[in-house]
Amino acid sequence: MYCVRAADGALCWRFKDLPDRLIGAYSRLESAWPVPGSVVVVNDTLYFAAGRSSYLDGGIFLYALDPTTGELRNSRQYYGPFSPETGFPIGGDAGFKNDVMVTDGTKLYLRHKAFDLDLNETEPSPHIVPTSNFLDGQPQHRTAWCFADGIVKRNAGDILAADGTVRYEVFGFPIYANHSYFDPRVNGYLLRASQTVTTAARQSGRGGESGGGAGRAKAIRKFRATVLPQGNTVWEQNIPVTGKALVATPTLVFVAGEPMKFRDHSAKTYAAAYAGELGSRLVVVSAADGKPVADYALDADIVWDGMAIAEGRLFVALKDGTVRCLGPR
Repeated sequence: MYCVRAADGALCWRFKDLPDRLIGAYSRLESAWPVPGSVVVVNDTLYFAAGRSSYLDGGIFLYALDPTTGELRNSRQYYGPFSPETGFPIGGDAGFKNDVMVTDGTKLYLRHKAFDLDLNETEPSPHIVPTSNFLDGQPQHRTAWCFADGIVKRNAGDILAADGTVRYEVFGFPIYANHSYFDPRVNGYLLRASQTVTTAARQSGRGGESGGGAGRAKAIRKFRATVLPQGNTVWEQNIPVTGKALVATPTLVFVAGEPMKFRDHSAKTYAAAYAGELGSRLVVVSAADGKPVADYALDADIVWDGMAIAEGRLFVALKDGTVRCLGPR
């Protein structure tokens, strides 16, 4: 973990706790305990997680540092869990993989797992949970982002933003649908605004769809999150983009992605759009009712989840290596 000075990039401090063990990954060597994405800072404490899976290489290591000096304030290791009878990993949602850490100001989250600010495991509150991971830029029918206290397998979109009252999400190919007649060339993707009321019922049961004995079933705690019914939808709007990046303000919702809804329905155009060869588009709609406000063409394909708002400006990261800044003149 490195901290550099924002003004000139000079090194302020460096923190290293785990051994120099390298493994092959994505055609290169990297640490057996990588730190994905960025860190979070809560109450003047910097938090991050190192590792790949709670079942591999000693598990996931959580750290709390002084953000000014890099001094270690707290750490905790999560390894397993493993069955005491067989020694095999306990499935379901008992273990977890590393991901970009997020926070609501009171708890820390890695996917469906929640930790308090002392790094102890705790009960999750509703938060954004990816079924794959936040950095997976290739959504498909078994991936989704959901706003819940566990992993949701239905009525969840490809990507979403939530403000505690309303969640905005983009729907493409339906998740867990073996046969789908969805064709974005006709109507594009769907942008939906819904109330963010979520409950969860904890049940004991098997971690998968089949297999497992009684002992294993008792050992697994599984979340079955209940998402909002259709009646809680605030509005829906078809958008002519795939929805690879999404940010929301109190008045506007910004969605960017590859262009869809073509006049030319040929497979060649369809494939070229998904490959990023047609650039991307930025669509702006009203947060109140979803009505279109603006539409901008972008020269290159957008980076997955590659938008942010700061200081009244919208920043857009593109795959050609550029970052665009949009705002009032």
